[in-house]
Amino acid sequence: MRYFFDDYGCMICGAESGYHSNGMCVRCHALIRKKIKLSAMRRASSEKVPRLDLALFRQEKLARKLLGRFATVRQSSKRVRRTELPRCNPVYEALSGRYVP
Repeated sequence: MRYFFDDYGCMICGAESGYHSNGMCVRCHALIRKKIKLSAMRRASSEKVPRLDLALFRQEKLARKLLGRFATVRQSSKRVRRTELPRCNPVYEALSGRYVP
């Protein structure tokens, strides 16, 4: 950005002296920084906490819309599904007291 300032001056006002940063002179940099700070403070103070369930629902809906054509249609399985947890897993055995079918 310094090269830009050297070639063209300040991005905002066109001043050719007093470079500060980001292609702006000291005065314009302070003004833009103040505007950015006020904007961030305004958004931070009035920002509502987003509901997680709505955000997840929107993400699921978007994912179905975008990826729906790639999903394969499943044929319903004729196998009977087991409702019990397998007892050979030590983790399931340790948690079996909490499991209520």
